[in-house]
Amino acid sequence: MLLMWADGETSPEVISHLARCDYCRNRANAVAIEKRHLEGILFRAECPSSIELGEFHASLLPANQAAEISTHVASCPHCALELVQLERFLIDTEPREQSDFVGPIKERVQVLIAKLAGNLSQGLQSPAFAPAFAGVRGAGDTPMVYDVTGEMQIVLDLQASGESPGSLDVLGLVTGLGQPVETQAHLWQEGQWIAAANVDDLGNFLFASVSPAQYDIILSAPALEVHIQELELEKD
Repeated sequence: MLLMWADGETSPEVISHLARCDYCRNRANAVAIEKRHLEGILFRAECPSSIELGEFHASLLPANQAAEISTHVASCPHCALELVQLERFLIDTEPREQSDFVGPIKERVQVLIAKLAGNLSQGLQSPAFAPAFAGVRGAGDTPMVYDVTGEMQIVLDLQASGESPGSLDVLGLVTGLGQPVETQAHLWQEGQWIAAANVDDLGNFLFASVSPAQYDIILSAPALEVHIQELELEKD
């Protein structure tokens, strides 16, 4: 039950007991500390090293080892992102006069940074959330509006989670993507991938039961990435 509490999946009865019982509260805090310690040790324990990923990117590995890493990368968002970052680093440091083949690669992914324009309480105009998620919005909320381009906006709305006390549901709406494309929203914290959510045909996405902290959100579509940086999720 304490492990479930450390994962944010406990019952109201356990939370109530911990608020009253110093002994169990101390045990719970010790379990949470040990859990974070083990996660730090075991994080990406089965991933290839950065050197191996670099050699894989440069096609320097034997065929059998390259095939194993290729299979791993296909199912590991951490290694996939590390390879993307490596490719971008190599592109950025390549001399322009020697980059005849780099141009097409550089055009594969356009990276845009979303800028916070404000929230709806400041009189900003924003489209209403589409029907798919409209029912989860609370009254009196003030969604945040991010400008991406002249046509594209991202609206984020934070609501107390009904499933995990102390957590938040992050509801997003993307407008101005143009023709429907396959888009995913990814939640990151301090360089670690936390969760992914599909963006539906109406532009909605949802991260459920997120602990209050600072995050980055990356919207990933073919040939396009949109970054929301240093998003502070705070519970009122």
